[in-house]
Amino acid sequence: MDIIGQRLKWLREKKRYGQKEVAGNIGLTTSGYQKMEYGEANPKVDTLIKISQFYNESSDFLLGLSDHTRKLQEIDEKLRFLIGDLKITEKEFLDVYFNEKVSEDAKNDLAKRVSKLKREVDYYQEEYSRKIVKIPNINLSNNSILKDRVPLEIFIIEEKSSGNWFITLEDNRCEQLARMTEENTKEKAIEFAEMIKEKNGIEYTVEEESYLDMSENWD
Repeated sequence: MDIIGQRLKWLREKKRYGQKEVAGNIGLTTSGYQKMEYGEANPKVDTLIKISQFYNESSDFLLGLSDHTRKLQEIDEKLRFLIGDLKITEKEFLDVYFNEKVSEDAKNDLAKRVSKLKREVDYYQEEYSRKIVKIPNINLSNNSILKDRVPLEIFIIEEKSSGNWFITLEDNRCEQLARMTEENTKEKAIEFAEMIKEKNGIEYTVEEESYLDMSENWD
């Protein structure tokens, strides 16, 4: 299946549509739509426009020229803005930290702003990571947000207290990027990890003997 077919299938399943339903909405027969999803035919320009309008996604995303859905593009722009703001605020804080002419209240206000921005960056970084690895056929090595943190790896971790299995995404420095999901059986957790591996080749490891505390509330 080519990249167009992969993304058509991913969008359809994400929205829980049947092939017949999608075909009817874009003016194709079911068999005509199936040929595109199975990689046997490419959409014509007018069909591509209809698909883009139907899913409210860009044609660049459908064609594989971009790895960003509209939602991911919004997160990417927000993240870039926050990272830029954080760098500026950190510099301001360092510039005044040893300056006796600046009041302690002003320094504390800057310190609080730095902490707040770091939390926001972490939040959107996790949200971005969690979403993008589910998209089929992405190029993480060229991704402006994650390229310095590949290869990524998924860890399946059993929480002994609940018996549930947590799936986390970690970078090449063994830092957690995101907690992906939680399943009540090992089999379902592995099924989820296999889905990510099939889409983007991200390997996974099962850690059955972990006693990590995973009790913190999820987003």
